[in-house]
Amino acid sequence: METKFAINRAYTFLKAMDIRILLILTLSFFFFTGVSYAGNNPIEEEVKPSAWIGESIQGEVEIKLDALQLKHFEILVDGNVYQGEIIPNSQKEIHVYNLGGIGSGTFYVHAWECNGLNITGTFRSGNELAEYLTEMTDSEWNFDVKREILYGGAEGGSYSQMELSKINDTGNVYSIKSGMVHITGSILIELPSNAKSVTVRDFTSGISQTKDFNSGAITAK
Repeated sequence: METKFAINRAYTFLKAMDIRILLILTLSFFFFTGVSYAGNNPIEEEVKPSAWIGESIQGEVEIKLDALQLKHFEILVDGNVYQGEIIPNSQKEIHVYNLGGIGSGTFYVHAWECNGLNITGTFRSGNELAEYLTEMTDSEWNFDVKREILYGGAEGGSYSQMELSKINDTGNVYSIKSGMVHITGSILIELPSNAKSVTVRDFTSGISQTKDFNSGAITAK
């Protein structure tokens, strides 16, 4: 998914590092676990507008969006796209599934437990599966087409291995094991001393939230 998040080289570097770390850890995990072979409208992770912007301390303000959510948002300071440094502030867990090696076609998920609830369904691509899981759970899922990795989920969530087979070939079931890695959970941005406001805008919904530093009030529209 192409990002519309216009930001400086520091942000681009940070996001690239997040992705590299995720992929290195993921590939390392699946080197040992791998895939065992046994013969809708996408909904973004819900973030309340009041939660997008955190406290402002000593010239820095917390943006409560993780590395996956950031691609859907832009940050503005006094109405201008933020061009300063992006500072990782916390980490969160995400879950990963390596779908490499299962080939193409239409697949059926026989069993996948999300926090004790068994979810089944069909999909024709990794992106379609990610959209379906996002719709069926309380968290966002994405698919890396190049590396064939499904990733996402809620921090602290419980996810089982995924049992699936290709339609018209139900005799062969693939068991996809779950792995877990960490990404940036929230960020800090540095503000000029005369900054009056910061705005976080969601490209998907068009909703924006603005915090006025003089009054401390937060408004959403």
